[in-house]
Amino acid sequence: MAFKALSENLEKSGVKAQEYLKNTTEYYKLRIFKTVTKGAISLVNFLIIGIVLLLVLLFFSMGAALWIGDVLESKYAGYFIVGGFYILIIIGFIIFAKKPLQKILLLKFSDMFFDNDDDPEPDVSTRIANRELPKTEEE
Repeated sequence: MAFKALSENLEKSGVKAQEYLKNTTEYYKLRIFKTVTKGAISLVNFLIIGIVLLLVLLFFSMGAALWIGDVLESKYAGYFIVGGFYILIIIGFIIFAKKPLQKILLLKFSDMFFDNDDDPEPDVSTRIANRELPKTEEE
């Protein structure tokens, strides 16, 4: 009698373990799908907005170069001045804005990747932004 009850319990626990593994696998498949979909949507939005902004920048740059060329009475000088302006912007970006941009992107993508709607605790990126992480011995 005891042996029969024990074998039934073992059989039930095996079935429950299989159900758990199946449900866990499906959960992670859905989570990966959600993360990939959000990433793809963000990428498409970024590309569309980026293309439109580049077109706007192109037309403003052409207009500025032509206007500067008319003022200086040299159409080439206008293009060189606008080109030099963009070189200065790139150098300034490399020197001053590289680290802040990396931090912003890290926070954005960690929010997207570690998004857990049913978790009441703040996510890692929020804790990093608010400097709420525990200090290590190195600090």
